[in-house]
Amino acid sequence: MKKFEEEKLENLFLEKKFTKESHKTLFYLQEIQNEFGYLSYEHMNYLAEFLDIHNSQIESIVSFYKFFNLENVKYTIRICHTISCDLKNKDRIIKGFENELGIQMGEITANREFQLSFCSCLGMCDRAPAILINDRLFSKVSPSQIPQIIEACKNNRLNEDFPETIISTVHFENRLIITTHKGISIKNALKNPPDEILQTLREVNLRGRGGAGFPTWKKWELAKISPDTTKYVVCNADEGEPGTFKDRFLLHKYFGKIIEGMIIAGYTIGAQKGIIYLRGEYLYLVPTIKKVLKEYETDKLLGNNFEIELRMGMGAYVCGEETALIESLEGKRGEPRNRPPYPIDTGYLDKPTIVNNVETFYDIALIFELGNEYFNKFGTKDSRGLKLFSVSGDLEAEGVYVIPYGTTLQELVEMTRAKNIYAIVVGGAQGEIIKKDDFNKILAFEALPSGGSIILLNKNRDLLTVLQNFLEFFVEESCGQCTPCRLGVNELLNGVIELKKGKLSLNKLNKLIELANTIKLSSKCGLGTGSVNGFLSLVENFKEDILGRIEGEKHGNS
Repeated sequence: MKKFEEEKLENLFLEKKFTKESHKTLFYLQEIQNEFGYLSYEHMNYLAEFLDIHNSQIESIVSFYKFFNLENVKYTIRICHTISCDLKNKDRIIKGFENELGIQMGEITANREFQLSFCSCLGMCDRAPAILINDRLFSKVSPSQIPQIIEACKNNRLNEDFPETIISTVHFENRLIITTHKGISIKNALKNPPDEILQTLREVNLRGRGGAGFPTWKKWELAKISPDTTKYVVCNADEGEPGTFKDRFLLHKYFGKIIEGMIIAGYTIGAQKGIIYLRGEYLYLVPTIKKVLKEYETDKLLGNNFEIELRMGMGAYVCGEETALIESLEGKRGEPRNRPPYPIDTGYLDKPTIVNNVETFYDIALIFELGNEYFNKFGTKDSRGLKLFSVSGDLEAEGVYVIPYGTTLQELVEMTRAKNIYAIVVGGAQGEIIKKDDFNKILAFEALPSGGSIILLNKNRDLLTVLQNFLEFFVEESCGQCTPCRLGVNELLNGVIELKKGKLSLNKLNKLIELANTIKLSSKCGLGTGSVNGFLSLVENFKEDILGRIEGEKHGNS
């Protein structure tokens, strides 16, 4: 390492007050990359020496996360690879950048000014196709813009020439009826003892909005009764499911309410600290989040015994799983833990920890601001309240839809005014592909549970192409810990590609179905178990279409 770089590192460590705490490794690596624009092996070795750990540990962490740059390149252009961008002609964007820069995906220009790479999902499914240039987001990119974008990069005028647009269109936002009075939900909640807060959440039957649907009151109660005096509240803002972007809207427009939900949680379980784990793809939201957080600190709404810290992910979908998220918070590879023990017993730094997603904390603020009577006006017996759905695909009115639980798929299609919808993906890449005959099914935990992703597909779409995109996503995002996910999903992907080509036998299809069921039963975490849902639902719900693609059979349309 050159002497001036070493001096720069020394100054950085002093300025940021680095300590020899290994659980801060990920944060330290982020700070080094922010300072230099990339991570060299010399940078990593220097940190390893400082922390008194083997350099292979550092390299293992860096290799896990997609947003660490190992090349000293001025501009890294990441093109979103998710299904929504595919539906919006992502390939034209890829070709445009390749032609303009004279390189292929994965390559670097000779002057080391530009690098082209893929990003699994940018969370801009309603504004596809999307790209990320360093930390600068571009949405609804057209091929005609590409020369201008490259020119703006060369002239250091990205911000001036291309103002950011990150706001989603929100339909029926008036149903939220959120007031502008900061802190009212905190005031209403904290005048009650913790047990009464738990009782309120029990009465409204609030279930986690991340998709799993575990009763919020139960999770909090188990953490509350722990005798440990140190506890944590974690907001899972690692929204990475393809087709989902509603948390982005809440973080941008209603972040104060998320803070209030976290404060109520901290008071209820006896936690002293809250942590927001924000996905790396949402880096552009950081200024808004820090601004609002500072306002709450200035107004002394956090209280004397509770603080909230913002932590960044670095591009790993699996960190949306709560134990993988905790591993990442501890500065490690974001690999899911064995359960039990559960986070409510042994979570962050081995302390009792509750992990809820953005919308759950938002709903908690809603309940204590407007009262459980308002919350109970909507939904079904087992699925109370309103739900935010991210709706994208083959429709013009893409965006966030605020609708009651219990709404049918057909009613949602009619709300969007979408035409000729042939299939609906409920729950993103981990969800089910629903046929038109079943559009009478309701969106609810007891029927079609979903974290909030809805993708509408018209009759011109090849569903096997959609499925291929989902499986490519899971192959790319698997942490690799367990064999069923690491090898099984890749085998499933190869089978779907064969099926698309009409080269898969019926016998091989049946073997793939067996494989998918094995993956579902034996994978370690939700990424693996959910990765096969699209395949199994497609085979079940679109049998005629699938059989028409079997080798030796007459090909049909899918």
